[in-house]
Amino acid sequence: MVNVIFLFAVLLSMEFRELVGRFRWRSFEDYLGEEDSVLAEDVRFFRRVRGELRRFVEGLRGFRDRLRRIDLGRVDVFRSLLYEGRVCGVDGTIAVYPTPIGVKCRIGVIAVNYAGGRLEKVVYVSDANLIDEELRRVDELLSSLERVVRFSRLLYRTVMLYEERRIALERDEDWRIVHGPLIPLEFRLGRLGVEGVLEACLELGAKLIDDGHVIGVLSSTNRLRIASLGYILNPGEYLYVGELGRIMEAEKRRLTAEEESLVDDFISKYGSKVALGIYRVGARSFVFEARKDFFDDAAHLIIADSLNNRFKGFPLLLDYADSMCRTLLNSSDFERKIENMYLIEEGEEGLLSFDERRLRG
Repeated sequence: MVNVIFLFAVLLSMEFRELVGRFRWRSFEDYLGEEDSVLAEDVRFFRRVRGELRRFVEGLRGFRDRLRRIDLGRVDVFRSLLYEGRVCGVDGTIAVYPTPIGVKCRIGVIAVNYAGGRLEKVVYVSDANLIDEELRRVDELLSSLERVVRFSRLLYRTVMLYEERRIALERDEDWRIVHGPLIPLEFRLGRLGVEGVLEACLELGAKLIDDGHVIGVLSSTNRLRIASLGYILNPGEYLYVGELGRIMEAEKRRLTAEEESLVDDFISKYGSKVALGIYRVGARSFVFEARKDFFDDAAHLIIADSLNNRFKGFPLLLDYADSMCRTLLNSSDFERKIENMYLIEEGEEGLLSFDERRLRG
């Protein structure tokens, strides 16, 4: 392990010109002649590093207590729940199109479960304009537009995440799996331009945690330290990383004193009740969030469904819901429908109403 740490230390202390000088430049033909042998050597090195990292982490105090391997009998129990239609996966999609008064938005949320040996889908669709009043005074409209556009895309995304989790909470399956964090960062942001958004999101977050049977599974994460832990896991293993409250504390953004008080109160009440974990079934590992009381149950459930999708190693219910979102509620189709409607209404002059940013490139 010393060699790996030494390599990282050298890189971090390296001056930029020295770094550039380490790149070995040669002709394309020469590179192609060496590429296979160089890559084979690199892969052998990466495998050795992974083994060294695994041994190093296993030696850390408390790590073995956090690392767990699935119980196949328990997996079979949750597989039965899946096939009985007692688990659903929920995912959403959002499409926005700029307009003279902000953006036109369509949000879709799809819930799927296994029932009778097949996947069933339920589609929930909504659309809205944030500014829909009549055009009376242009100066007032432009003032409203500036306020709305500043927050609209993030706000619409928050609406989508809120609806995904609200729908999951209202479903009658025993377990519900949502795509993304159980309590998204967007639920803890301030100043989104609409009164009460933080209060509503935190209230829903509390209900999700109190329910205990809603799990969040992330398809990607920017928490690099956690992702690195997933790199050393073997298939069939999962790791209890810790309570989510500490991460929530570090992720507070754009909060007024009043909003920070609300978020701090939420963290003090619920931060210790949510556990963050990471698991691996296939080539990649994935992060999940669940109520700490049901952490092991949640891990076995999502692993049971991920075994149905072994190549990706991601819960099949969520993968299917995501596929349905992209197929039934494709954002490019939404844009084309709006532009086609412009042409139907205005003929060639409708081209002047197209979002010109989509025509550049």
